[in-house]
Amino acid sequence: MKTETYTLPEFWANWLINGDADGYEEDEFNAMFEWAGQMIDRHGKCWCIGMGDEPVGFMRYHDAADLFPYAAECAEFFFDVTTETETEQ
Repeated sequence: MKTETYTLPEFWANWLINGDADGYEEDEFNAMFEWAGQMIDRHGKCWCIGMGDEPVGFMRYHDAADLFPYAAECAEFFFDVTTETETEQ
């Protein structure tokens, strides 16, 4: 399995890991949904397989800052980016 790590707002975890969008404001959800779309464009999928145990800290410039331009407590999220051809091998 090939993985990539992204530093994202920690409160995105419930949606990224569990698929639960309850409680998010519209702008928060739109940013998450658009970021996931970019992952699909780049890797063909957006499968979060977990997050780091320790928070990264309060950050203004995280990996989704172009879509969610607000400082947030952030964490590392791990994504399966294995391509279908790599899976078949």
